[in-house]
Amino acid sequence: MEVEGLRTLDLTELQEARSFETQIANALHVVTDKATDPALRQFLADEIRETRAHADTVSTLIEGHGATPGLHVDQAMQAIVAETQKWFGTIADENVRDAALIAPAQRIQHYAIAV
Repeated sequence: MEVEGLRTLDLTELQEARSFETQIANALHVVTDKATDPALRQFLADEIRETRAHADTVSTLIEGHGATPGLHVDQAMQAIVAETQKWFGTIADENVRDAALIAPAQRIQHYAIAV
């Protein structure tokens, strides 16, 4: 979509927000399966539900304007998620891996807040 004014700018930003929320939920699903600490697994499962709800809300807003929710893909979040999954896959010790999940999870959440 070409940005022709404030309306299309707003829709583009909403589409990117929907994109990163969806990417976050998918990435959290992958790492939740690999987390071993029960409290961490529960926290991540709760985050998945919350993030999917955010994505659904944003999709509803976009559709309300007659636009397609999945039109844009947030490339910055793609890079953050890819790097997190690559790095996460190199840690064999499950306790270290659980601890290592915290920093990328914070990075992802901070990016989402900033956007």
